[in-house]
Amino acid sequence: MIRVLLLMLTMSAILQPAQPIGQPQNSELKERLTKLEKFLAYQFDDPPGLVRESPDTSINRDYWLLSDNLIAMHILQDPILGLNYSEMAAQINQTMHGYGIFTDGLHEALFGDVIQLPPYAPIVRVVENSSFLVRVEVRSNETGDFLADWVKYADVLIYGALSEYNAHDYELAIYYLNRALEMWNGAGLWDLPTQQDGFYTTHKLALLMYAAEKLNQTIPYQAQLEARIWQFQREDGGIRSHYLGNLTSNREANSETAGLILLAYQFEAQKESNLARLGADARVRLVQELTIGVLAALAFGAAILTAKRHYARRAKKHLLIRQGTL
Repeated sequence: MIRVLLLMLTMSAILQPAQPIGQPQNSELKERLTKLEKFLAYQFDDPPGLVRESPDTSINRDYWLLSDNLIAMHILQDPILGLNYSEMAAQINQTMHGYGIFTDGLHEALFGDVIQLPPYAPIVRVVENSSFLVRVEVRSNETGDFLADWVKYADVLIYGALSEYNAHDYELAIYYLNRALEMWNGAGLWDLPTQQDGFYTTHKLALLMYAAEKLNQTIPYQAQLEARIWQFQREDGGIRSHYLGNLTSNREANSETAGLILLAYQFEAQKESNLARLGADARVRLVQELTIGVLAALAFGAAILTAKRHYARRAKKHLLIRQGTL
């Protein structure tokens, strides 16, 4: 009975999860992500059934199939905080199917595809020009030129790392990721575009987070990087897209930046959730093994006790026979 009680107490301790899984545990982070999700969802317009580039008047009311809507479709069909945007995600998917464009030679690397490296120089193609403008930036042999100095662009390097990861060349993937990691100078990623115009880019920080999680690599300055991202969140939930070295910004917030930040945290949450489920499965297996072990021990103990009683009865019987009383 004592062994059974101990087993029950052990099972209760093992099966009790340490904390809820699948969502960020930090309440401030959860609030920030909720605002950012709502910002991205607010950019959705029907027609055309797409998220617009930005709500800011400094930006034309254009719609970009890639990267904005490709990322938004993935985020909104499986939001990190459990809000229901499935119908919106389905409409974006349907619109993109209508145009038949899901790749641009770069951003599909986010979702498991392999891209051309070095990538081609980008060109902008207008796919609809009516009451609204729908664009896509593509990289293909149409231009005939490869992107010069592509390893000096932090974001392109990271897309290259993801592509090599998707191609199962993990050594090269980590090499490209490390080159991007080395661009950090305390303010942000000091790559070629930043050196040319002085503006750091917040979406590249999110992209670095996402790739590091996917490749199971550690960012030495992770806390600083995340603080930098959230430093530029506006009241409407959006994150300013660019900032200066003195850490000030009056730039727009846009769908691409919001989508990439949400993608990084979504992947991290799903990864932690999967690990927690694996841990729960291991706990269940341990309980099963403990149960089998204790039951086997109880059965063995019962068999020993039965044998002892049996031999005790036989010994008593033989004693009585010798004494002539039986």
